[in-house]
Amino acid sequence: MRQFVTIATNAFMELVRQPVFLLLMTTSAVFEIFLATPYYFAFGDEPKLVKNSVLAVMLLAGLLGAVLTASASLARELRAGTVLAVLSKPVGRARFLLAKYAGLMMALSVLTYVNLVAALLASRMAFDAYVHRYVRCRRFCAGLVLAYLAGGFSNFFLGRAFVADAVFGVLIMATVAFVVINFYNNKEGHAQEFAKGVDWRLIRRRC
Repeated sequence: MRQFVTIATNAFMELVRQPVFLLLMTTSAVFEIFLATPYYFAFGDEPKLVKNSVLAVMLLAGLLGAVLTASASLARELRAGTVLAVLSKPVGRARFLLAKYAGLMMALSVLTYVNLVAALLASRMAFDAYVHRYVRCRRFCAGLVLAYLAGGFSNFFLGRAFVADAVFGVLIMATVAFVVINFYNNKEGHAQEFAKGVDWRLIRRRC
């Protein structure tokens, strides 16, 4: 069991250190928020249109994330010879593959969570027709910029991996931005009921 956890954790960290993972997570989340920003003039069907669109983006992002990160990770290990080094030790092939699969699932869970937060926020923005949509979009993007700055700070001053720290920074700042926007985002700019207008059914539809 200890070997399984170690291999799965290493696989997870290797996946979140890939630049394509950070790029995919950021662009998909920002694009979901952007989908709720324009004026569609859909005669009252804007929330439904936005929800269907963000769910499609989440599906596509998950598929691309699984294919790109898994293939890149496996190709890198084959080139470096780490697969042979691990299998030469008392680790069964089934355990190795299952641990790699678990690490991939953890990485995709992070990607899905960030996209789900963006999708819920997009449903909130679609609920408020044309009211401060660009303000919400700027606040969410500002949180992502802070996450990137935190990753750059840790890389420059602490010598840590930029991509991994930026990934976890995006995970945290997306959550913070979601909470802040849903607490302080009505017409007057005062505090309001939390998550009013958020369609929580998107969680069930995504899962």
